[in-house]
Amino acid sequence: MKSSGVATVALYLLAAIASSPSLSSAQAEAPVAVGTIAGQVLDASTGDPLIEAGGEGIGIAKTIRTDLDGHYSVKVPPGTYQVRFFAPLYQGARLEKVVVQANKVAKADVPLKPQGQVGVDVVEVVAQAQKAAEATQLLKRQRATVVSDNIGAETIAKSPDA
Repeated sequence: MKSSGVATVALYLLAAIASSPSLSSAQAEAPVAVGTIAGQVLDASTGDPLIEAGGEGIGIAKTIRTDLDGHYSVKVPPGTYQVRFFAPLYQGARLEKVVVQANKVAKADVPLKPQGQVGVDVVEVVAQAQKAAEATQLLKRQRATVVSDNIGAETIAKSPDA
């Protein structure tokens, strides 16, 4: 009789476990409400979209990248956020108080100002001019104050006379 009683109790336990909703299925049934922050990152002076500009939400563990048209989109839980955007050769910009509501899109376009000539390197090349070259002789003729004629070593070498 003991073995049939244990089997009955085991059957009741299995039936109770099978009929009760599990934690993971309960979580799957309740959708988590999210909203979206979306917009476009633009050059403030020209209005052109900035490709591959970066961004980050402060307090959010997500990074943002713009596409070929400068558009971005990130899904976040409802709330109020600060979002910071940056791109090479541009000053960063921060959007304050971006309000995100459940199942809605918060539109946030961002103009970034160019930093100017900060990232440009100037290289100056200094070379010695070849005075016997034909091009140099032509420049001497053009810049001369008196009419004269110069013949370079290249021109003499090309002539058929000995």
